[in-house]
Amino acid sequence: MINCPRFLRCSASLGLLAGLILLLSWSPPGHAGPLRVGVQGAAGRNALTGNLPEEGSWEGQFGFGGGINLEYNATANLALSFQPSYAPRDTRQVFKDELGNVLLAREYDLSYLSLPLIVRVTSDPEGVRGFVTAGLDLGIHLDSTVSSGSESRNIDETFNSTSIGALFGAGTLVPVGRHYISIEVRYNQGLTDMIARGEVDPDSGLDSSSESIKYRGLNLVVGFLFTLGGH
Repeated sequence: MINCPRFLRCSASLGLLAGLILLLSWSPPGHAGPLRVGVQGAAGRNALTGNLPEEGSWEGQFGFGGGINLEYNATANLALSFQPSYAPRDTRQVFKDELGNVLLAREYDLSYLSLPLIVRVTSDPEGVRGFVTAGLDLGIHLDSTVSSGSESRNIDETFNSTSIGALFGAGTLVPVGRHYISIEVRYNQGLTDMIARGEVDPDSGLDSSSESIKYRGLNLVVGFLFTLGGH
C-alpha cells in the first residue's frame, strides 16, 4: 500500500527537480557559459531527527564524503550543478538517567549515494565571487549498521531505498586562472521519512511508532572546478 501523503510529497519534490532541469537546460542566445567539471570533498556533522522512547536523544556524528561536480553555466551568474557523491549520514542514540549518566548508546553507520541537483547564483564575475545555492537531493541507500558496545548488526531492510532532501548553502569561488576553487558551507535537511514502515528490525533501536525519521547535516564542501569551454 502506498502512503499517500508521503507519495504526494515525493511527487512534488521530483516535479520541482524536473522543472529546474528544464528551466536551466535552456539559456538565451549569446548567454551560454562554459561547462565545468570538478572534484570535491565534504566534512561535517550529521544526525537523524524523530521521537525516541524513554526520552532518548539523537546526537550528531562527524563524517567525510566526496564526489564529482558537473556544472553548466546558463548565464554569467546562474549555474546548474549536478554533484553525485558518497554521503555518510552517521548518527548516535543516547539514553541518560536523571543525573546525566549514559545508560545506553547506539552508533548508526549510514551510507548513501547522494544525487543533488543544485542551482547556484553567483556575484559579478570578477575576482573572488560569492554565491548562494539551493537544490534537491535524491539519496540512494547503500548500507546501514547499528552497534552497541561490541555488537554490530546490519539493518539495511529498516531503511527506504531512496529519500528526498533539500539543501541550502553559501560560499565563494576563488579563481585560479580559468579554473576555480569552491568553498561552501551547506545545510542538508531530509524531506521524506527514511524508515521502511513495517520492515523495522526490532533490534535496530529505531521507533517505528515515530511519525517520521529524517536526516539533517551541516557540512563544509571544498572542491576544484576545471573550466572546459567559454571565454
